Amino acid sequence: MVGGAFAVDFFLSGGAAPYTWSVASGLLPPGLALTSPYATSGDNNSQLSGTPATAGTYTFTMRVSDYDGQQATQQFSLTVDPPLQITPATLPAGTVGVKYSLVLPAQGGAPPYTWSVVNTINELPPGLTLDTTAPDFNNVLTGTPTQAGTFSFPMQLQDSQDNTVSGTLTITIKP
Repeated sequence: MVGGAFAVDFFLSGGAAPYTWSVASGLLPPGLALTSPYATSGDNNSQLSGTPATAGTYTFTMRVSDYDGQQATQQFSLTVDPPLQITPATLPAGTVGVKYSLVLPAQGGAPPYTWSVVNTINELPPGLTLDTTAPDFNNVLTGTPTQAGTFSFPMQLQDSQDNTVSGTLTITIKP
């Protein structure tokens, strides 16, 4: 995910040390770099690590060469997700006594998402609940509002890669 620490190891077997790792073709995601080889004595592995700066899917071919000039290549594809966000923070208005249903607004990260109420001090508006059993893991704010007013409530959003972000959602319930 953009802005999150990332590291993946590349391993090889066979050949004769020392080894040289390189990107034979394609582009690495901005913010990531290849180490070749690890500083540990006798280690024939390499690591792609850093903090991705730009979302997108990147395809690149890794090459490793050994002391005897033998080479091996392998193509990889890496998807960098945009940062996880709760947006917009202001939800569409509802009306007392009228059924309300809204998939909570999330962007970025790696769906599916899981929402939760952060604390019970600022609870959901009366009559509304968080349905976490909706199809396709879409978390839905649903119910029939019973009280007019503007309500703000802290929520936490988690994606399938365990990235989390917290924010406050606001909804106005009309009379």
